[in-house]
Amino acid sequence: MAMEIYHLPGSKDHPRAKLIYKKLKKPSSCNSINGLYIFQLSEETSMFTKSGVYSFIFSVVSMITFPVER
Repeated sequence: MAMEIYHLPGSKDHPRAKLIYKKLKKPSSCNSINGLYIFQLSEETSMFTKSGVYSFIFSVVSMITFPVER
């Protein structure tokens, strides 16, 4: 899964949104629950110092291939 964070200086400044963070993660497991995507933003606290709107976009990136039987 991919996560992108955009910063907008104001609520109506969508064309001026700036990509400030992008991370790709593989699924993990916790307490026998599989398929979790955990993004640790506590490591990147310096990116949230400006006032404005932060837009979080999550997308699934598929890299699965299936064998073809002939």
